[in-house]
Amino acid sequence: IVAESKATCPVGQGKGPHLRDNIHYVLVPSGDGPRLFIGSTLPQSAYLIHGTKAHQIVSHGSWSLHNPVTDEYFGRVVQHPGTRPQNFYIQAAGRVIQSTGRGLV
Repeated sequence: IVAESKATCPVGQGKGPHLRDNIHYVLVPSGDGPRLFIGSTLPQSAYLIHGTKAHQIVSHGSWSLHNPVTDEYFGRVVQHPGTRPQNFYIQAAGRVIQSTGRGLV
């Protein structure tokens, strides 16, 4: 599931760190068997998984906002439309279960 998550997670165009390089798993013992946790310590992971609401972005100075990847300038204030949730961990688990014919318990 970790390998499938790394292979299919969205990858930004900017400089790292990239999410695909920071996906890990932990097995945690519990009374009814071990529990598998898959995730990342990078903050952008939560934004991808849960999405974001529409929000305003304001420059922290008198300069306009700039995307260095596309070299676009936007002005000092931008209304960001938000992003849709992309729970690639769940999607990866579903593909692994389907391809192996085995469920997770």
